[in-house]
Amino acid sequence: MAIRHLHGRAFVRGKILDDVLVTLSGGTIAEVEQAADVPAAAERVKGLIVPGFVDCHIHGGDGADFMDA
Repeated sequence: MAIRHLHGRAFVRGKILDDVLVTLSGGTIAEVEQAADVPAAAERVKGLIVPGFVDCHIHGGDGADFMDA
C-alpha cells in the first residue's frame, strides 16, 4: 500500500491550523497531526486541506435538475 503525505494549512478540530501533516495509506486517511518536521517527500499543498470532507453537492435526480427554474 502506497503511503503519501500532504503538508500545509488544514481545517481540523473546528479551526484552521498551519503545519498540518496528513498521512494517506492507499485511499484512507491514516493520520492527521500538526508537525514542524515533515518527510522530505511530503507534498506541499498551497490551498486548504480539509481531511475527511465529502462533497455531497448535487443538482437533482430522477430526471430533475434543481438548476431549472
